[in-house]
Amino acid sequence: MWLFSSRKAQRTAPARRPSAYRPRLEALEDRCLLNAGFLDPTFGTAGAGLVTTAIASINNSGGQGLGQRALIQSDGKVLAIGGSTVRYNADGSLDSSFGSVGIANYSGIGGALQSDGKILLASISGSGGFSLTRLNSNGSLDTSFGNQGVVTTSFSASTAATQIVVQPNGKIVLAGGGGVKSGKSYGAFELARYNPNGSLDTSFGRQGEVTTFFGQFQVSTQALLLQANGELIVAGDTDISAPQEWLLARYNANGGLDTSFGNKGTVTIVSASGAIGSAWVDGAVLYPNAGTPNDGKIAVVGSNAALSSGPVLVRFNTNGSLDTTFGSNGFVPMAIGPFEVAFDSSGRFVVAGVGDVSLERLNPHGTPDTTFGSGGVVTTGLPGTHADGLVIYPTTGTDTADFGKIAVVGAVGEERGRGGVFDGVFDGFMVARFLPSAPPSAPNFVVSGPASATAGGPFSVTVTATDPNGNVLTNYAGTVDFADLASLDPQAALPANYTFTAGDQGVHTYTVTFYKATDQALFVADTATPTMNGREMGLQVNPGQVARLIFVASPTSVTSGSGFYLYAEALDAYGNLTSFSDTVHFSSSDPNATLPSDETYPGNNRNLGSFILRTKGAQTITMTDVNDPSLFSTITIQVT
Repeated sequence: MWLFSSRKAQRTAPARRPSAYRPRLEALEDRCLLNAGFLDPTFGTAGAGLVTTAIASINNSGGQGLGQRALIQSDGKVLAIGGSTVRYNADGSLDSSFGSVGIANYSGIGGALQSDGKILLASISGSGGFSLTRLNSNGSLDTSFGNQGVVTTSFSASTAATQIVVQPNGKIVLAGGGGVKSGKSYGAFELARYNPNGSLDTSFGRQGEVTTFFGQFQVSTQALLLQANGELIVAGDTDISAPQEWLLARYNANGGLDTSFGNKGTVTIVSASGAIGSAWVDGAVLYPNAGTPNDGKIAVVGSNAALSSGPVLVRFNTNGSLDTTFGSNGFVPMAIGPFEVAFDSSGRFVVAGVGDVSLERLNPHGTPDTTFGSGGVVTTGLPGTHADGLVIYPTTGTDTADFGKIAVVGAVGEERGRGGVFDGVFDGFMVARFLPSAPPSAPNFVVSGPASATAGGPFSVTVTATDPNGNVLTNYAGTVDFADLASLDPQAALPANYTFTAGDQGVHTYTVTFYKATDQALFVADTATPTMNGREMGLQVNPGQVARLIFVASPTSVTSGSGFYLYAEALDAYGNLTSFSDTVHFSSSDPNATLPSDETYPGNNRNLGSFILRTKGAQTITMTDVNDPSLFSTITIQVT
């Protein structure tokens, strides 16, 4: 991959972090189709069980790019909140009555639904501190709230509101983590409570605000839990600071620390190594107060080297102490790198993992639920995807067909290139829906194709209809629909719907062409019975040969005699970054220019050297491949 421009990741907020643990799991295959955790074939097209929505330039490390939160409305519609807010109908199609064709261009790191259907979005304000936005149920800005729909509250320069809850009385609580204020470093949980109209609730904390200092450089909040008695629990960590610590705090209904919890209201668990990255909290859930032995206990997922060498689920008693009756002295090792946790109606833990859209389900006492996926774990096998938000369809509301189903939101289409390395920039939102129990035994398709292909190069895919036992259905005469939902490749050439004939004997081969270099996936389903479906995951599409060179991140003007750098990329015929290691020559319309000598560039993250233009006015610089003059690029720079 010939890339000379370096895209530095921008961290806008102490938001969700990529987990250090990427699951090494097999993709969902026929052998586990009869277990719970199968993708819901009634969601999306071609029985895929997932949908994607193109939203350009989603940066994984930016805090608000990915689909951060999933919310379920009482009518079964799904809200995905992140760099935008997207609403899907119960079948996975975009809800055209929301925003602009299903997308409202308002972002949030955290989100919540009010009882009247209005939507709350929490994020970082432009000047640092909390930003709270309220949308009407149709995705428009609710101008009756705060200042034309937005409320900002000043905290530290690096504080972002990442968590939000709505109390039964309609009051709204935001929580975030602090890092820098007035040029000084500190770490704190910061909370604010607002009245339903957006004004600060002065009965909470100090004039509506609460700050709890921990003395670290930067603190991140990963969960805000509301107890039945109105008390609040915040779970987080010291984020990018050392020593690395888990942090919990419990607050009375008025915002004061509950001194009966932990050490005067807070709990700290320091990682055994203390090094950055050795202790991250990724999510937490509160046991309901329903007359069970675990009422009010707290479960936390993340990593902490003081407890386990890998990802871990930990349970705390109501007083903040480790619940040693759970697992091994209070914790259970996990198979996936977690990003969110929830309870289902049976009291089981459902955990969303970071890579390839993975889920893990554990029984109430912490053992793997072997009825779920393979040994308690499901992964869709979609490289280049990232799961974050998790929600379970509630057992109340108007939509009964989807009770207990599991919805996961995140991002899809992380580009592969640059030596085969994912670059952290995604193409759009992803929503996947999983079944909570085993689907009935049914026929399905086996989809087989090559492990890799070249962008723009046709390849063959074979679809075989099989019975529940894997035998070929030689008399299958249904119509097959293709979908390519993982790639967001608008140019992809997929087969038209095809009706099997008697001559096919249940097997038919198709031609497919992808044009975007990334990991692709194909989904097929019977048009009349979507539960009869199949998929092929992880088809690696590689870029083609170099077709053009381009300058990137180039200045539009320079000062005469001053040195500057230029950067370039090589692209294939379809705009994919591709490899290039030839020699290039530089020329300029400026006879007095100082240009780099001819040089062979080996590949990644290299600038083109130092340039100096001296003749004032519009001047050009041209880069030409010495061995193939048809490969060249020219830019114009104003010299002053």
